[in-house]
Order: sequence, then structure tokens, then C-alpha cells
Amino acid sequence: MCSLCCMKRHEALRAVSVQAADQWGLVTTAQAKLAGLTSVDLRRLAEVHLVEGVGRGVYLVAGATPPEHLEIKVAWLRLDPTRPTWKRLQPETYGGVVSHGSACELHRLGDIPTSEVEISVPTRRVTREPGVRLHRAAIEASDVTIVDGLPVTTAERTVVDLLEARADGGHVGGVIADAIRFGLVDRENLADRAAYFSSAYGFPRSASGVQFLSYLLKQSGATLFVDEMEIRAAIERIVGGGDLFALREDLSRMVRTSGEPYEATAEPEGKRTKTSFRMRRRRVTEKSKPSSKKMSAESQRDIPPEDRS
Repeated sequence: MCSLCCMKRHEALRAVSVQAADQWGLVTTAQAKLAGLTSVDLRRLAEVHLVEGVGRGVYLVAGATPPEHLEIKVAWLRLDPTRPTWKRLQPETYGGVVSHGSACELHRLGDIPTSEVEISVPTRRVTREPGVRLHRAAIEASDVTIVDGLPVTTAERTVVDLLEARADGGHVGGVIADAIRFGLVDRENLADRAAYFSSAYGFPRSASGVQFLSYLLKQSGATLFVDEMEIRAAIERIVGGGDLFALREDLSRMVRTSGEPYEATAEPEGKRTKTSFRMRRRRVTEKSKPSSKKMSAESQRDIPPEDRS
């Protein structure tokens, strides 16, 4: 009888191990039952520590290393507990896409404070799972990428979601700075998409997306990209019908923060149909020095002998 129990236990463990092999060592109760196990079988495996409950209806198989971002993976598995992970990596079968603060965590962007797992789902859905928040949102396939085996919003879409949720500007700026640093976003595309939310952060609707991104970066204290974004914003103002005085004011403001002024020179081209701006950096401390060249003999003839050097 004991050997029979051991045999059944071994078979049960093998069945759940096969299910867990391709999903971070995790298996759901629903998947185990589809593999032929009963609730009693799972309970007996747990009693001898061959599986460990890590969330309601989700187990970690013995010998498997607890995966990184365990809470996110457990919450995502529970959205469609019968379907194995490898069958949920197509847009029509995602079941939900990790988003907002949880997407930042997976992308390692910024420092968004969150105590919940955040997942966007295509239709209205309610969960009573503590620590899980579902957002209803239609997400295009182009806005989804796979990170650590999970469908996750791209860095660009994540920033858009945070702005739509009115997240703190400084925190969003930190996310943007990291996304730029890691090469995860196209700045022009991000500026275009972010511009829509500028008024919610106190910006006039006439402000460009580049100006708005520059503001968010400043709020985060990430100065690495601020100068470049501000130069782009200043040039945009001119191209959009501004004037040299506006450009000078923008650049003067940069001087006060960087200590290294920029000089703008307007160079007419053709019949002044285009204006190009040549930006060159110069040190404030640089001063022109008098020439040390000796005066020519012709010049010295007119100088009295007693005054010649």
C-alpha cells in the first residue's frame, strides 16, 4: 500500500513538473487537474513539500528556483489558469498585459512606487485578489513586448499609461530618463504621444511634446538629457513661427543651469526662406588676448626712438 502511494506520488509530481517546466516552475490547480491530478493529490504533494503554494491556486514545484517577479507571474497565470504559458504569447491569447508600475518593474525603469500588480485587460473584469489591480484598456500588438516570458507594455506605451493615470511627473520623468538611456524609446514618437497629456500637468495645449518631456525630465532630476531636449524645444519654437528673442530666452535659461552658454547665430539662406541655427558652446571665462606679434618695421618708423621697445 505504501509503495503504491509512493508510485502515485511520483506520477503526480512528474505530471505537474511537465506542466511547470515552461512556466518558471509554476503550475496552477486548473492545469494540474487537466493533467489528471485531484485536489487530494495536490494536497498530499504539498504535505511532503514536493510543491509549495505561492498564491491562490498556484504552486511552485520542488527543486525549481523561485522566479523573479513572482507576484506578477502568479497574478498573470491566474487570469487564464487552464492555458499553459506558451499558448498565451500571441495577441489574441494574452489574457492580460502587464502594464503601468509593474511594466516599469519588468523593464527596470524609474522608481514608480506601487504595492499592486498592475495588468491591463481588453474587457471589463473584476478581481478580488488582494494586491492585484486590473486596468481596462485596448492595447495594440505594437505596444506589447515579451519580457521574461510575460507580455508587457513597451516602454513607450508604459509612459503613456502612466501619464494617462496622472502619475507623479517626477516619477514619470525618471522612467523616461531610463528608457532613453537603455534605448527603449524613440524620442520623437514618445514626444508626439506624450503631448496629448501636457495640459493635465499644467502645460498649455500649444506646448510641444518635446517641451513637455523636457519638463518631466527636469522634475525627475535627470539632467543627462535635459539640455538636448531643451535645445530641440527651442528650435521647434523658431521653426513653428517664433523669433530669435524666444530662442535667446530659452538658451539663457539653460545657461543659468549649466554654466556654459550657447551662442545662436541666424544665417540667412537664399531669399531668407530658411533659417539655420548654428549652436556653438563657448566658455564664459574665455577672453580674447592681445596679440603678441611684434610690430612691423614700417610701423616702428613713426614711433620716436625713446618710445620704441
